[in-house]
This record gives sequence, C-alpha cells and structure tokens, in this order.
Amino acid sequence: MGSVELQELIERTPGIAGGRPCLAGTGMPVIQLAVHYRAGESPSRLLRRFPHLDLVRIHAAIAYYLANQAAIDAEIEREALAFQAAKRSQETTARSA
Repeated sequence: MGSVELQELIERTPGIAGGRPCLAGTGMPVIQLAVHYRAGESPSRLLRRFPHLDLVRIHAAIAYYLANQAAIDAEIEREALAFQAAKRSQETTARSA
C-alpha cells in the first residue's frame, strides 16, 4: 500500500452495513471493530481475529472510532438496549407458549 489518505480507508456505501462507515473495500463496519477495541483488544489481536484485514485498516478504524467516539458509543449502547429488549421479548414469548 503506497501513500494513503485516512479518508480513503473509510467509506459509506448505501446497502452495505446499513450505510454505516466501513473499511474501504471490505464491508467491515467500523462499529464492529470499535466494540472489540472498547473491550480492550489490541490492534494485533484484532488482526488475528480478522485476518482478512491489515493493520493499516485496523488502525484507520480505531482512529475513526476515536474521532467519533461519542456518536459510535451511543450507537453501540442503542444496539445493546435493542438486543436486550428483543431477548426479553423472545423469552416472554417462549415462556407463554
């Protein structure tokens, strides 16, 4: 990879990951890497978890996350709450069946 501008590594494409920011050419949403990074995973650990990526893209995702941390953290929390609500609803439905 020659000289690359950071904005070339992150893209939004309608129809891919709901239009969320993704690593260019991969379809990997930044939010997915942000969840692991927030949990304490290092860039090298992320590379082992996602071997189809490279460290440049992983660092780009982390930089994007840190630059937009409040918005991405809020999105992660909204998704976690929605997941918990869906799980409770499914458990309630299963118990009443």
